[in-house]
Amino acid sequence: VPTHVVKELNDRETVVKKVEIVPLEVIVRNVAAGSLSKRLGITEGTKLPFPVIEYCYKSDPLDDPMVNEYHIRAMGLATDEEMKTIADYALKVNAFLIKFMSGVGLVEHLTARLFLLTKSARIHADSGLQRPTITWTKTDSAEISEMLKVLITK
Repeated sequence: VPTHVVKELNDRETVVKKVEIVPLEVIVRNVAAGSLSKRLGITEGTKLPFPVIEYCYKSDPLDDPMVNEYHIRAMGLATDEEMKTIADYALKVNAFLIKFMSGVGLVEHLTARLFLLTKSARIHADSGLQRPTITWTKTDSAEISEMLKVLITK
């Protein structure tokens, strides 16, 4: 997945390309949990038959409301082509995380309350270049962060 990162200089400095942010949070769900369960009445922990992509408009004053592709297009946030690119990359990141986490035995330790694999992947774009950032937002996020730190340092 292409990113804006040019070069890591050290632990605290990175050279990056200047980008224009698409103000969307892209959420890929593999298991029903959280707001999806509440909105649709699906029991938390229900494995979804395929990944479900949701979008939220990144606006603090509006409390990041959920939007669909028609809203996104009407607001001029992204074109149909850009939305296809964003969805394609979000699904690639999701597939990678499923494989990665399965390979290190994390899937067995995660629960649906933690959104199992991918809570969200924020996709930032500039002319089709996206940088995914995984954002864990459930109460047990510190535990997941610690597990990932351990895996990364091994």
